[in-house]
Amino acid sequence: QAHSNRQRPSPIAVSSPGCHTCGRRLGIATRMEGLPRQMERWTSVPLVAGGHRPAVGSAASGHVVETCGRLRFALPVGWPPLLDRASPGHYLCRAVRRCGPVPLKKALRLGAKRRKRGFVRWTSERLAAEFWGGAPGQEASMTRLLSTLQSFLMGQPSLLQAAGRWAMLDVGAASYAGPDRSHATDIAMLFGCGASAAVTIDAFEPLSAELARTQRLAEDTLSRSLGIDIAEAARCIRWHRAAVSNETRAAVPLRGLENQASLSPHIPEGTTSPDYVREPAPGDREMAPTLRLDIFANEYGLGDVLLMKIDTEGHDFEALQGAEGLLRERRVAALTFEIAGQMNSDFFRIHKERHFGHPPPPRQRRGPLAEPNLRSMVRWLGDRGFDTFLLGSRSLVPLVGIWWDTSYEVCAERRDLPCWYDVLALTRALPDSIGSGGGRSGGSDVAADLRSVVLGAFESEKS
Repeated sequence: QAHSNRQRPSPIAVSSPGCHTCGRRLGIATRMEGLPRQMERWTSVPLVAGGHRPAVGSAASGHVVETCGRLRFALPVGWPPLLDRASPGHYLCRAVRRCGPVPLKKALRLGAKRRKRGFVRWTSERLAAEFWGGAPGQEASMTRLLSTLQSFLMGQPSLLQAAGRWAMLDVGAASYAGPDRSHATDIAMLFGCGASAAVTIDAFEPLSAELARTQRLAEDTLSRSLGIDIAEAARCIRWHRAAVSNETRAAVPLRGLENQASLSPHIPEGTTSPDYVREPAPGDREMAPTLRLDIFANEYGLGDVLLMKIDTEGHDFEALQGAEGLLRERRVAALTFEIAGQMNSDFFRIHKERHFGHPPPPRQRRGPLAEPNLRSMVRWLGDRGFDTFLLGSRSLVPLVGIWWDTSYEVCAERRDLPCWYDVLALTRALPDSIGSGGGRSGGSDVAADLRSVVLGAFESEKS
C-alpha cells in the first residue's frame, strides 16, 4: 500500500500486503525530517555487507527498488545518506523484522553507530601501516584519488561541456623522495597537456631552488612519458614561485629548509627541533611572496576546481582560508590537506621538539587542544559544505558529524608516530550549471555522483 503526502510527497514509497500498520510504525511514510543533518548528506555506496542482502532493481523516476521478503521499497537514488557498505534496504529490513519499537530513523542511527565502531577499530589497527604519511605505499592514496577523478571526469562528457576546462591546483609542489612528490606531474600524465587537455594545472612552490629543480624534473618526465618535446612539456603546467596563505604579501620569510620549509607561525625562535636547528638566522632566511587562491583564481580566470591539493608543512589551514571565496561559491569539488607537526603549538611541542627514538614528552595539556587541529578544520570545512575523511592508502575514514571520534585527533592521541597524515574533503554541492546536462537536476547531483565514485574506489580496496 503506497503512502504519500499530496502537498509534499514522501521520499519513500512502501508497498506490500498488510504493511500499512508496520510502515507507519517504522516512520517510512514520513518525510524523514527527524534524521540528523549530517546523515542527510551522505550517499550510499553500492556494496552490501554481510547479513540479509535485499534484492535491488531499477524503477522509474530515478528510484531504486529494494525488497525485504514481501515488503517492497522504492527509494530515491542515493538515499539514505549513509557512508556505509550496507545498502538502504539493509537497514530497512532490520527495522521491518523488529517493526513496532524500532522506527526507521532509529534503525539508521544504530547502523551508523555500528559502522562507526568498525571505522574506529580499523583506524586504530591500521594507523601506522596505512594512514601515517611515512607508511610504505602511502603515496598510493593520492594515485588512487587522481585516477578516480580522471575516470569520473573523462566518463562524463556533459561535465566537460558544462564546466569547460576544470582547474587542478598543487600547493606545495616540490618533489622529494617518498610521498612528497610533484602531483602536478602526475596530473599532467593522467589528464594530458596542452590546449586540448580537460584541465589546467597550476603548481605553487615558495623555495626558488626547489621550484627550479622540480620544474626541470617534471618537464623531463612529461617529455619522455608523453612523447613530446621539452618546449611542449613546459607548457603543461603553470609554475608559480609563491607561498599560498590567507593574505597577499610581497615577501615573507620562510622557516626551515627543503621539505620542512613553512610559513607556520607556531615554530618558535630558538627551537631545539631537529628539523629547524639548521635553519638560517632571521636575517638570512629566504623570502617568498604570498597569495590567496580565491584572488588568484579570479585573476587567471580559472574554471571550477576539480582538485585542490595542499601540503604546506603546517600552514594548510591558512591556505584554506585564502581559498574561502572558492569554497563558499561551491567551485571546489575535492581537496586534500595535511595534518603536520607545525600545525599548532601543541603538535610542535609533542612531535617536533623531540628526537624520535626517545620517549614522547609527558602530557602537559590542561586546557583545550591548540587550534587549528584536525577537529577544528573538519568543523570549518563542514560549515562550508564539505565532508572530510582521513585518507589512507586503501580506505577512507569519515570524520564529519556523527562519524567523529576523539581518537581521530591522531597527533594528540598517538605520540609514538610523527604527526603526518592526509585528509580528503569532498563537496556536497557544485554550481548548478555543472549539473545542467546528462539528466542531472543540479550541481548537488554531480557532487553526489563524485562522492559515491570516490568512496567506492577506496571501499572496494578495503574489502
